[in-house]
Amino acid sequence: MNRLSNGLDSFGTVLLVDDDEATRAAFSAMLAPIGYFVFCAPNGAAALESLRMARPDAVVTDLDMPLLGGIDLCLAIRADQRFRHLPVIAASSLQPDESTQSALFDLYLRKPVPPERLVSAVAAFVQSRPGAIALASMPHSQEEESEPNAACIAFCGAARSPGNR
Repeated sequence: MNRLSNGLDSFGTVLLVDDDEATRAAFSAMLAPIGYFVFCAPNGAAALESLRMARPDAVVTDLDMPLLGGIDLCLAIRADQRFRHLPVIAASSLQPDESTQSALFDLYLRKPVPPERLVSAVAAFVQSRPGAIALASMPHSQEEESEPNAACIAFCGAARSPGNR
């Protein structure tokens, strides 16, 4: 179990991949305050580079992104022996066909994603991995959510450079 800078024990590491900075910040604000270490990438190409440096417990990705989209990212993850069993949650307004969805993603969430749905989905996949610890409590409504981890939000926002849009 790892301790985060906000004093909470880490329940796992999540890679958020989305070209929209506001979405990265929102998803991070849902996960970081309850104990997930979150790092972000603005597109699939940056996500693959991040996977080479750190191994997350789950990936949450958009599908429609510049440079390398979510479907191509998932194809690369599934083709790589080191990552092929990594849980991938697609969170997008695009609806993939059922064969693509079942072959590449462990779960598809249609945007906008309710906070409790994202948290429960990530928790289910992260907790199913070997060595995972149980999530003690999850927010059940927006009123129960705490402030986001500023360091995580800053990191997620910094991951996007102006040329990556």
